[in-house]
Amino acid sequence: MNQEELEALMQSHQNKWDEELQSQEAMPQFINNEEQQNDTHQEARTLQSIIEDSQNGIQIAQNELEDMKNKSKEINQNIQEVLNYAIRHLEVFEKLAHKFPNIKVFDNSFHETQDIIEKIIAIQNNAKKCSQHCIEIQNTISTEQKYHAKINHIVDTTRALSDYLNHLFNQPFEESKLPIFSKKENEEHEEIHFNDEIQAIITSFGAKK
Repeated sequence: MNQEELEALMQSHQNKWDEELQSQEAMPQFINNEEQQNDTHQEARTLQSIIEDSQNGIQIAQNELEDMKNKSKEINQNIQEVLNYAIRHLEVFEKLAHKFPNIKVFDNSFHETQDIIEKIIAIQNNAKKCSQHCIEIQNTISTEQKYHAKINHIVDTTRALSDYLNHLFNQPFEESKLPIFSKKENEEHEEIHFNDEIQAIITSFGAKK
């Protein structure tokens, strides 16, 4: 066996060893990728479940606040009627107290009615504040719901992006298989812009393949 034949034989064995090593390394990597994908999906499902529970709680709170706001409005209307009635009596007692100053009951009734009117006005102001607080809390909840919608959108996008990237490096690139993210009617401009950015990222991955 000459030098060339010896080198050829050694190279043949080296190539065989390299192939076996690559085969052994590829299998655990595939398993790890699959496990990582499953973990990613599980985390996404857990986060989405938490978001849904939170959204349900927010919706219940919003319904309760709406009911409180309507009842406060009704209370304000009833208080105004009572206040108008008390003011009419105050005017009557005031006239009677001036016309009959010696009759103390008229003067006493006048001052008592004054005190009652002040208390009614205080109750009315508190009821108005309650209504205003309900509106402010509802506005805060609406903002939180928008944040939840964005988080939900990110979770869905992350899952789709994870699926695509896991298949991207094992399959030829086909632009027709890119995940398309639907744009809801109530999505705001920022969410639509975010959608377009993610779509561009996925396209760029495919272009580099």
